[in-house]
Amino acid sequence: MASKAFITLKLYATELNLFKTASSDEQSFHRERLTTRIYIFSLMSLLIIVGIVAGSVVRTVNEIEYIPSQSKFVYLVKRYPSTLKCPCSKTGIAYETFVNTHANFHQVCSSDFVTQAWIDLVFTKMNTNLSTAYDIKNYLSFFWQVIQDFCHISNTTWISARASFGASYIVSPMAVAEDVIRKQSEEALINHISLAQTTVTRNLLTIRSTISGNKFISALATNFHLTYLPSNSENESFPKMLPREYNNCSCLTNISCPHPLLINNTDHHLVVVPGLIADCLIVDATLSSTFECYYDPTCFALLHSEFITQMKLLSINSNKHFRINMTVEMLLNELMIDEVISKITFDSFYQQCSPAHCSYSYNQRFSPLYIVTTMIGVFGILSFVLRLIIPRILSVILRWPQRNLTSADMLRNEIHSRPRFLVSEDDQIVTIDRPSLITYEKLYDQHSSTIQCPCSQLAVPYGTFSNVTFILHEVCLSDFVSSKWLNYLKLFDPNNVPTWTETDFSRDFQKEIVNETHFDLFYDQCAPATCSYRITKRRNIIVAILLLMSICGGLNRGLQILLPLICKIVFFCIDKWKTRKVVRGK
Repeated sequence: MASKAFITLKLYATELNLFKTASSDEQSFHRERLTTRIYIFSLMSLLIIVGIVAGSVVRTVNEIEYIPSQSKFVYLVKRYPSTLKCPCSKTGIAYETFVNTHANFHQVCSSDFVTQAWIDLVFTKMNTNLSTAYDIKNYLSFFWQVIQDFCHISNTTWISARASFGASYIVSPMAVAEDVIRKQSEEALINHISLAQTTVTRNLLTIRSTISGNKFISALATNFHLTYLPSNSENESFPKMLPREYNNCSCLTNISCPHPLLINNTDHHLVVVPGLIADCLIVDATLSSTFECYYDPTCFALLHSEFITQMKLLSINSNKHFRINMTVEMLLNELMIDEVISKITFDSFYQQCSPAHCSYSYNQRFSPLYIVTTMIGVFGILSFVLRLIIPRILSVILRWPQRNLTSADMLRNEIHSRPRFLVSEDDQIVTIDRPSLITYEKLYDQHSSTIQCPCSQLAVPYGTFSNVTFILHEVCLSDFVSSKWLNYLKLFDPNNVPTWTETDFSRDFQKEIVNETHFDLFYDQCAPATCSYRITKRRNIIVAILLLMSICGGLNRGLQILLPLICKIVFFCIDKWKTRKVVRGK
């Protein structure tokens, strides 16, 4: 059965004649079959060449996805990260609408040590004379009061920073990937926390400097103590405040005199308490101290032997970031925050962004659909041209040595008269690896609307490329703020000093703020791996020829189908008209 079909097919191929005419003789019939074979071979060869050429042509495909879903957007981001553009319906989106933040403070802020019950429990009425000034047991209650206040300040500051962060907006004209949103949100939160930390540190420094400069007397008698000095009269004395001195450091002439804290042990000997520091003021002493003793049961028993079974000590394993030997000042500089947990809800961000469309482009080779449609379109014109020229060429070869240039001239004229659409323009994406700053600036000048250069890192700190300085009012550098001038002013009666009138510089004495931004430093930090831009180029000759052949082939096939039908309709109408005319003549 198969051999019979093969024989039939072979016979059909042998007898196939696509150029058969009514007056064909044996010699003409032989030439027509030869022409048919040359025609089929040429047509198949040219179609294969056209398919290969069409497949090798790089085409920039531009696509638009209207009202993309979140899952579709995520897919497009992974597939076309460098060319995807999805304009948001709103530019600014509040962080509080898609970011949920939570802070875990140092464990001491949630322990029993900062409760009022513990503070009252360790409180001891004291006699503030010199002999007891070194005993830490007299001051533990006030130490924990300060810690309690620091925890409260940290918590209040965190709430304020979180509210400020939530009320701020992420400016994103385009929908971006989830990891980019996460990074930007984390950077913005860190900036708000850093600003809050700076504010607390500055305020604390101002308060400490003010207290120290005014020489306030501590109620704990840690910087000054009251004593009675004998007078010239018998059995009489007069009171006087004298400064405390610790290791030859006077609280009168020094801002701070830190020294180890001592405690009377069971043998009534003074021993050093690990991590606890004494100073002229309880605030300074607390800031210089650590919580080491409250992690160690032995050390804790030295301080509070009567409460060893009642209190839960601090755990070494509970801290995620802080070390046990960090001072309270170091903890306060970080707002006592051990860990910040942020949860980004990308669904909420995307719903508010709500892009109406996403556009993207990509370069494509060997598109099956493009190859097939090109070959189908070219088939018509190739068939037409080959049917036209192969019989003539074969006749020339068989009959005359001279070439008949009629067909070639006709084709040349057709090519010279090609329409304008052959020189129309196509978009093409050009990618440059690791562009320098000079290259980037040139590309930006030439392709500012389409150039994209993603940075190698998502965030660049302002401090790496921007330098902000300020020039203080000249009074801050003059002799009017020197110690000599201040001592001179002490000679005047304060009641005769003129009333202060506020000027433009009375708030912070800033006369001028200078901001220098260096784009070259920013570009070094950005360090884009690639730059891509879109250019419009004229179609090359291969694409133009393929397009011309496709259109001619399509017109040829279309006319082959439509012309016979149109002619039939026209002839039918003419016959009907003639018939009616004859009937009316009768």
